Amino acid sequence: MAGDRTLITPNHPLQGRSLQEAAATERFTPLYAEQEQQLLRGQSLLELILSSGTVLHLMMPAQRWEKLWTTQPRQEACA
Repeated sequence: MAGDRTLITPNHPLQGRSLQEAAATERFTPLYAEQEQQLLRGQSLLELILSSGTVLHLMMPAQRWEKLWTTQPRQEACA
């Protein structure tokens, strides 16, 4: 496991997703986030919707980093 931080940008694969869902799906552990000059931890962190400009501090296995830091077209769910 390694700790790092990532800046959520408009094209980031986590953009627009709830942190709780993203962490469960992508298998990382959120530590805290910085959003609009506020530090978010605990329940506030779990309720966070990741948006452009958010800095997310997390831990995840190093072999999974490529998935979050590789730019790929975002797939929308089909109705």
